[in-house]
Amino acid sequence: MPVVVNYNLIACVDRFIDIAKVMGERVEGMSRTEAAEKAPNAVEKFARSLEINTTLSKKTENPEFLHPCAKQALKNENIHGNPRIPTLEQIEELYRQAYEKERV
Repeated sequence: MPVVVNYNLIACVDRFIDIAKVMGERVEGMSRTEAAEKAPNAVEKFARSLEINTTLSKKTENPEFLHPCAKQALKNENIHGNPRIPTLEQIEELYRQAYEKERV
């Protein structure tokens, strides 16, 4: 989820400023972009507090499945509710980022 939040950030900066604030991030004195950039980290901290994985596991996930998963995600109706409508290549990159990100 934090990877997707970061991807969507430029499409709705003010919403992500609100998310950062509601999740307890201090944004006073920051530019709008800097304040919005606090949201992905806040979402990740919250997900971890609930023991929700925010990455794909290199131990259990096969990187060969990233492309087929991206193709399937592009077909999902929910994608049209996203602030930014990604291309297949962008979705695959989001999966790759989630896969390559180290678990904390």
